[in-house]
Amino acid sequence: MAPKGGTVVFLLIIVYAASAKPTDTMPERKPNFPAPPLDFKNMVRKLMMQCQKMGHQVPKMMLTSGLPVGDRKGTENSMLHSTFVNVLSSLSPADTSKDSDSRVPSHESDKMDMTNKMWNCTNLRCMIKLMRNSPEASACYMQAFVAPLSWKTLTMADGDNMGEEDYDSFLRAAKPLLQNMPSTKMDLPSSIQLPHMAKMMNMLKEVFASLPDNKRLQIKNWVKEQVSQHYFNCTRKPTSSSGSTAAQTPSTPKAQKPPRPSGKPQLQRPVKPEKDKGEREEERGPEKDREGEEEVGEGKKRPTNNKKPSKVKPPKRRNDRGGEEEERSRSEEAGETVVTRPCPPRLMWLKMEALKMMGPYLSRLDLEDVTSSPKKELCEFFQSPDFKSSFSGEAGIDTFLGKKFLQRIQECFPDKKDFTQHVDRLGTLACFYDDPSTMSATLSKQLLHQLGGCSNPSITKLKRRLVKTLMSSSGKDASSPELLRELGTAVTMLSPNQLSKFPVSDLKKALAALGPKVKWRLNQARRLAEKLLEGKKELSVEELMSLASAVRGVPTSLLKRVKAQKLGVLGKEGLKTITRQMNRGQRKAFLQGLRARMKASELVQKVPGPLLSSLSVDTLAKANLTSLDQVEGKDWNQAQAAFLVAKLMKKKNRPDEIRKLGSAIQGMACKMIERVADNDAKEMAQAITETPRWLSKAQAGCAARKLFATLEKEKPNYFQTITNDKLNGIPTLLLIRLPPMKVKDLPDSVCPAFLDKMNEANMSSLPRRSPSRPALAQRALRCLANGTDISGLSDEEVSRLGPLVCELSPSQLRLLAPGTLNFTLKAMASCRQIPPRHRVPLIQLLKQTYGDPSDWSAETMQSLGPLLILDAATIRALRYKSWLKEVLSYLLEKLSYAPASDLLALRKKLFFLSITSSGARRKREADGVQQDQVPTVETIEDLGEANVYWTPAQLDKMTVETFPTAVETLGDIRDYSSDQLAVLQKKATEAWGPVPLMNESLVMQLGCVCQGFSAADLEKLPISLDTLEEIGRCGWNESQMVAVWKGFVKHNNMTAQDLGAVEIVALNQFICGLSSQEIKQLNKDAFKEAVDSMGEVQCPLLVTKQLKALAVSEFGKPSTWTEANVSTLGNIMAGLDATELVSLDPSVLPFLSQTSIPLIPANNFAALSASQLEALGPDNAAAVTAAQRAMLGKVKLAALDRAEAGSRTGDTGSTGEQGDQGSGAPSLSVEGIAAFMKPLLFLFLGFLLL
Repeated sequence: MAPKGGTVVFLLIIVYAASAKPTDTMPERKPNFPAPPLDFKNMVRKLMMQCQKMGHQVPKMMLTSGLPVGDRKGTENSMLHSTFVNVLSSLSPADTSKDSDSRVPSHESDKMDMTNKMWNCTNLRCMIKLMRNSPEASACYMQAFVAPLSWKTLTMADGDNMGEEDYDSFLRAAKPLLQNMPSTKMDLPSSIQLPHMAKMMNMLKEVFASLPDNKRLQIKNWVKEQVSQHYFNCTRKPTSSSGSTAAQTPSTPKAQKPPRPSGKPQLQRPVKPEKDKGEREEERGPEKDREGEEEVGEGKKRPTNNKKPSKVKPPKRRNDRGGEEEERSRSEEAGETVVTRPCPPRLMWLKMEALKMMGPYLSRLDLEDVTSSPKKELCEFFQSPDFKSSFSGEAGIDTFLGKKFLQRIQECFPDKKDFTQHVDRLGTLACFYDDPSTMSATLSKQLLHQLGGCSNPSITKLKRRLVKTLMSSSGKDASSPELLRELGTAVTMLSPNQLSKFPVSDLKKALAALGPKVKWRLNQARRLAEKLLEGKKELSVEELMSLASAVRGVPTSLLKRVKAQKLGVLGKEGLKTITRQMNRGQRKAFLQGLRARMKASELVQKVPGPLLSSLSVDTLAKANLTSLDQVEGKDWNQAQAAFLVAKLMKKKNRPDEIRKLGSAIQGMACKMIERVADNDAKEMAQAITETPRWLSKAQAGCAARKLFATLEKEKPNYFQTITNDKLNGIPTLLLIRLPPMKVKDLPDSVCPAFLDKMNEANMSSLPRRSPSRPALAQRALRCLANGTDISGLSDEEVSRLGPLVCELSPSQLRLLAPGTLNFTLKAMASCRQIPPRHRVPLIQLLKQTYGDPSDWSAETMQSLGPLLILDAATIRALRYKSWLKEVLSYLLEKLSYAPASDLLALRKKLFFLSITSSGARRKREADGVQQDQVPTVETIEDLGEANVYWTPAQLDKMTVETFPTAVETLGDIRDYSSDQLAVLQKKATEAWGPVPLMNESLVMQLGCVCQGFSAADLEKLPISLDTLEEIGRCGWNESQMVAVWKGFVKHNNMTAQDLGAVEIVALNQFICGLSSQEIKQLNKDAFKEAVDSMGEVQCPLLVTKQLKALAVSEFGKPSTWTEANVSTLGNIMAGLDATELVSLDPSVLPFLSQTSIPLIPANNFAALSASQLEALGPDNAAAVTAAQRAMLGKVKLAALDRAEAGSRTGDTGSTGEQGDQGSGAPSLSVEGIAAFMKPLLFLFLGFLLL
């Protein structure tokens, strides 16, 4: 019997066989079915894969010719049907069945009626209705096909003419696409009726959480445009009709878009930064527009993109919302009324209707939108039921925008006390409340309940103050269950002693309610675990899960004795969650306990992802996996992946096998990708890019080269004559690796598809030194400028560059008109990477355009500040302003992704602003610190990592009372100088006495401050195995590691021979403290089980060589090491000598860890051959040090440069020569077979009709 969903396929197979045509040929658009959107096939495939993930079985396909065909009227929809079948067949099992008598089996006869109905569906409405009446599995696969077509219909001009019932039906059908929206630009209707807009926004609000942020911004801008058109008769879009304003340069008045000048344009008047403003009065109407500028204050002007047409202005009339507006300028196009009058710069568009309609998209507004919103309507909205849902936890909100929203709402209440009565309505805006001092305990509870999802830097301070209020008001009830519930996630503000006072039953309930949302300090987790486990010697998995987020405090000795009485419990989501919060030693201990009671094969199949990735390759080999089906859907690390791929992948490396790999795809070596048959190359490219997060730059480069070479074999000069459809068929991840000459040769006809692909590109996946980066940017500019000058580009046109805007050079930026330059620089402030060669001239351009950064307004600093971190001197030179600390704190939060080295100047500036009084700042601009500054608890906790900038003299002034309270914050810092550590060590002994009097709890609190103790004192510290792993992250030197190791073995009465795999893993960095003789004594089985964790440790070279010798004794000569061996050994690879390095197969070089590269001595590194260096891959090549490069000759340097750029020898713009046509001939596609069979089938039908 066919599985569920079989009914879906019958009609489509028949239609496909009867009328399919090649996918490159698009059918003529008919009114009942829209033309498929670009990349339609990939959209359908991704949605069908979602059906698979939901557990819906792929419908079994049956090919039959005896089915009634109904009333056929042409083959206009054959392409759509064939696409469905083609995608479905790629998901279905390979075997199909066919009845010998060409008749449908009897058990399928009851489905004939539905199949006929599908065949007779001549429009999308019919298919949607049929889908709704289908079984769940069938409906899912049908909706995967229907969703993109439904959304396309809704966004077309005639989609707005539907009746209400149809509109609702198409919206519901489109929902899966919205929930899994591709990264390309989202199509939205250019005009829409207000009732339909409200319905569409309700749907878009439902899918808000699943949309990427660029789509949320696009929807916000779309709403803004539609509101402007409907309520204010104006547009924000650039148009080319009479009265257009958008794409014009400030100095060229015209109604049409200006011709681009042929000569090199001069940079026009720079954009002046806004001056600091006081309290802004509410605006009553649009500001006065002047030619090329707008008024922003008293006598202050700034350039704007908007340019008044040279024609006489239309007469003004009074609108019904206050302020004057011009008569609507319209043009009739195909019967549609089009608004062409430009909106004034400060249009107060955020009316009540817009506020309610936008919902969570309010969190993506521009700051200016909130500033200029009408006070009366904003206050009414705050009191409405829609407000709180608009600011739910999932929305998130920018710090400055959140503060501005909160400020505007506070203005609704003349008395601050009145406002505090409404704090329960704030939602995520509660994160930015900064003055709870006048709040009662009841109001503090209400505010605290809304802070669970907050992550802004000041939230810890706010929570601490609220908790203090609640604790002081509770009095004798400071351990009541009510208080525990009221604290919510703020329970982490309590000390270990306070936590231990609550009853066990209440703590268990609280932990269950909090789930994984909270993060405990190790001391807190230890105290909770001790309290809840009450001296247990063994644990069940259920008891372990009951600890929830406090699992971090369970000792490894107890985790070794966890029992899984029922294997099914290992698959529970709760176990997956808590194992994710364990450290490496805990995971290894848990696995060791399970391994003692389970076979390796059971362990691999049952344990959750975080535990599975902690399994050694040695244990994985014992599991004896035999099928890729056993690999699919699991979380593997790179070493495991390399082992599994080598063991299970057949030599042909078919696309269907690649798709099953999932996370194991990271184990594919380039030689495996190169072995893919040419006729499978296109499908391989799709398969390998379906899991981009597991794909390395080196692997993506290999896949791209394979694909491009195959395409060139298929058709010489393939990219010079490529079509939009074919370009869309190339995965963007690979397209961005097209060699520069091929990029340059792309025909102008593919510009629309090219720009869409670039807009969705993840440029961080491309090597930073790839020559394709500037080539792609240059080609995109040529597309936008139509081969002419770029000085006429508008903001909207520049926005089409997407991430390529980050590749623009300052010399290109100088060619832009001033208004567009302003827009572009603000867009570049969101770039995660700016090419190093562009940094200095970009800072110069910023200063020339906006003036001295010390004179910038808060708004300018907020929008352009991320670019300033490129120049430490500029950050240091910033003069004091009242808002500077707040803005710089915001920038630090926003730039959390940036390398730590880029943020040093910013952190140091913030430190000075934080510890220096405002009066002192005004006198000396915060460019130094006074020696009498005393670190307080509040200051230390607010500074966090910036505490590293205290001088030893300042630290010495810390009181004995302050140190114990703030020590855990101070102990988190790894980069103290020896002088700072000496002072902090002295403070520790002042607070707690000499080292022999300290217990392990104090050692945990001290953290990295322990580095300040002498070697003799380090040997006396009471340190357990669990504490060692925690403090191992600090920057210990060699003599300190030896001392800690000696103290550990004395304290725990152990020797090197006693170390098992769990102990070796938990030792962390301190494994480097073992002597040469002790390393030789390590248990060999324990070493093999723990070696992957040891590979992450950076030991002195002598110790690394000794660990390498141990690896050679276990894994054989380096010349025989596989990709899995190399990945497992990690930093131990740095211990290989020159001869051993040269003996490595080039294919394993990409599997070296990045951290191991700088550890290789330069003279050994120089022994690598050119082919080995070229095989390193971009990330490893980028990790090569200057000293290592200096030892290389010209040929090897060139090879290393090619590796870093992601290219190979011979990549000069041609991706491959026309090769052997016999081996490279592409296979005949399913569509091609169908096209061939079509006339035969019609001939056969003709005989039947005789």
